[in-house]
Amino acid sequence: MTKVILFDFDGPLADSFSAHIEFCWRMSQKYSMQKAPPEVTDLNAWKKLIGFPMTDFLMNIGFSKEQAQQIYDNDYLPEFGRQKNPARLHYGVAELISELKNLGNTLGIVSLNTRGNILASLGELAEKFSVIYSCDEYLTKPPALTAATLLLGSTPEKSIYIGDALNDHAAACEVQMPFIGVSYGWSITGEEEGIVSAESPAHLKSILIAV
Repeated sequence: MTKVILFDFDGPLADSFSAHIEFCWRMSQKYSMQKAPPEVTDLNAWKKLIGFPMTDFLMNIGFSKEQAQQIYDNDYLPEFGRQKNPARLHYGVAELISELKNLGNTLGIVSLNTRGNILASLGELAEKFSVIYSCDEYLTKPPALTAATLLLGSTPEKSIYIGDALNDHAAACEVQMPFIGVSYGWSITGEEEGIVSAESPAHLKSILIAV
């Protein structure tokens, strides 16, 4: 049976987490933070520090509220607001999207990243998605999820959302949409009770084909 499958962009498709870790490390050096953040390879330690919005993330690693806002305005937005270097896709994502599409599924993206960043990273792969809703259209995910499914001739209950954060799970639950998490993204670890999660794009593909 074919499905309507909606993806968050950062995490399930694009590896933006490692770029944010590297950014935080650079900021800790630039602003001479007294206590060094975790090593860049210690992803589990970083996942415990994640916060939304980005100013919360910066405060969690040790910056004051004022410093976090300064870094967000002066450093983060120029680098990530309209990314000069598109985020790279996870290994296996192109194959995942192409195979799901070839099987007759309808694919979409609901993300709080900018449309420009999303399209720059996807390249020609963007043609595989029937709808892309970004922060340029919606500032929160629940209404975007509902609008995307209606546009695609479905309903939230008959669609699936793929995300990498508990906020994504909450958004899906709010509109009664089935949810699958990925533990290769930002904050979902794969140990959350009641959340089916995938540890790689290949694993996600097998779950989606089976449901």
